[in-house]
Amino acid sequence: MATEYLVKLFQTQRAENLAEAIDKYEEYFHRCKIEEANAQMVAQQQEQTAHLASIKTSSKISAAANVTNTIFNISRHI
Repeated sequence: MATEYLVKLFQTQRAENLAEAIDKYEEYFHRCKIEEANAQMVAQQQEQTAHLASIKTSSKISAAANVTNTIFNISRHI
């Protein structure tokens, strides 16, 4: 991949010498790493959002069950 990128830099005349080409490759590589890290963070945030939605649903179900149990217990004592 690095070799292909360096060759492309010369073919497209975006680099005049090897040092400049290597510099541009390092910038490109760094940008790729940053984008990869950002994608991982987005994926984690989406996973956490889904987990929180699941917790919210479970909490509502639990609250409804508690109300039902309370009503049942009160009705047994009447």
